[in-house]
Amino acid sequence: MPNIESSVQNILNEIGVPIHVPGGPYLREAICIAVDNPGVMNAIDEMLYPQVAKIFQTKPPRVDRQIRYPIEIACDRGDLDTLQ
Repeated sequence: MPNIESSVQNILNEIGVPIHVPGGPYLREAICIAVDNPGVMNAIDEMLYPQVAKIFQTKPPRVDRQIRYPIEIACDRGDLDTLQ
Protein backbone atom coordinates (compact mmCIF):
# COMPACT_ATOMS: atom_id res chain seq x y z
CA MET A 1 0.00 0.00 0.00
CA PRO A 2 1.48 3.36 -0.98
CA ASN A 3 2.32 5.93 1.65
CA ILE A 4 -0.77 8.10 2.18
CA GLU A 5 1.29 11.30 2.39
CA SER A 6 2.97 10.68 -0.96
CA SER A 7 -0.38 9.74 -2.53
CA VAL A 8 -1.98 12.94 -1.23
CA GLN A 9 0.97 15.00 -2.43
CA ASN A 10 0.75 13.43 -5.88
CA ILE A 11 -2.93 14.36 -6.08
CA LEU A 12 -2.20 17.89 -4.89
CA ASN A 13 0.50 18.19 -7.55
CA GLU A 14 -1.96 16.97 -10.20
CA ILE A 15 -4.43 19.70 -9.31
CA GLY A 16 -1.71 22.36 -9.24
CA VAL A 17 -0.72 22.64 -5.57
CA PRO A 18 3.04 22.14 -5.18
CA ILE A 19 4.35 21.31 -1.70
CA HIS A 20 6.46 24.48 -1.49
CA VAL A 21 3.51 26.89 -1.47
CA PRO A 22 2.64 28.39 1.91
CA GLY A 23 0.01 26.21 3.53
CA GLY A 24 0.78 23.22 1.31
CA PRO A 25 2.17 21.07 4.11
CA TYR A 26 -0.77 22.03 6.34
CA LEU A 27 -3.24 21.05 3.63
CA ARG A 28 -1.49 17.75 2.97
CA GLU A 29 -1.46 16.90 6.68
CA ALA A 30 -5.13 17.89 7.08
CA ILE A 31 -6.11 15.61 4.21
CA CYS A 32 -4.10 12.72 5.67
CA ILE A 33 -5.78 13.19 9.05
CA ALA A 34 -9.21 13.30 7.39
CA VAL A 35 -8.48 10.10 5.46
CA ASP A 36 -7.56 8.32 8.69
CA ASN A 37 -10.46 9.84 10.65
CA PRO A 38 -13.31 11.10 8.40
CA GLY A 39 -15.23 12.27 11.47
CA VAL A 40 -12.96 15.30 11.79
CA MET A 41 -14.67 16.76 8.74
CA ASN A 42 -17.72 17.37 10.92
CA ALA A 43 -15.61 19.47 13.30
CA ILE A 44 -12.95 21.18 11.21
CA ASP A 45 -12.40 24.14 13.55
CA GLU A 46 -12.74 22.09 16.72
CA MET A 47 -10.77 18.96 15.76
CA LEU A 48 -8.92 19.11 12.44
CA TYR A 49 -7.21 22.49 12.67
CA PRO A 50 -6.05 21.93 16.26
CA GLN A 51 -4.53 18.56 15.28
CA VAL A 52 -2.64 20.11 12.36
CA ALA A 53 -1.58 23.05 14.53
CA LYS A 54 -0.16 20.70 17.15
CA ILE A 55 1.88 18.84 14.53
CA PHE A 56 3.34 22.07 13.13
CA GLN A 57 3.60 23.80 16.53
CA THR A 58 1.37 26.70 15.59
CA LYS A 59 -2.15 27.95 16.31
CA PRO A 60 -5.39 26.70 14.70
CA PRO A 61 -6.33 30.13 13.21
CA ARG A 62 -2.99 30.17 11.38
CA VAL A 63 -3.69 26.70 9.99
CA ASP A 64 -7.08 27.93 8.77
CA ARG A 65 -5.52 30.95 7.02
CA GLN A 66 -2.61 29.02 5.55
CA ILE A 67 -4.77 26.22 4.13
CA ARG A 68 -6.84 28.73 2.17
CA TYR A 69 -3.88 29.81 0.02
CA PRO A 70 -3.12 26.48 -1.71
CA ILE A 71 -6.85 25.93 -2.24
CA GLU A 72 -7.06 29.32 -3.97
CA ILE A 73 -4.05 28.41 -6.11
CA ALA A 74 -5.73 25.17 -7.15
CA CYS A 75 -8.94 27.01 -8.06
CA ASP A 76 -7.17 29.86 -9.88
CA ARG A 77 -4.29 28.11 -11.63
CA GLY A 78 -4.93 24.41 -11.24
CA ASP A 79 -6.27 21.86 -13.67
CA LEU A 80 -10.04 22.32 -13.42
CA ASP A 81 -10.78 19.02 -15.16
CA THR A 82 -8.73 17.17 -12.56
CA LEU A 83 -10.37 19.17 -9.76
CA GLN A 84 -13.78 18.05 -10.89
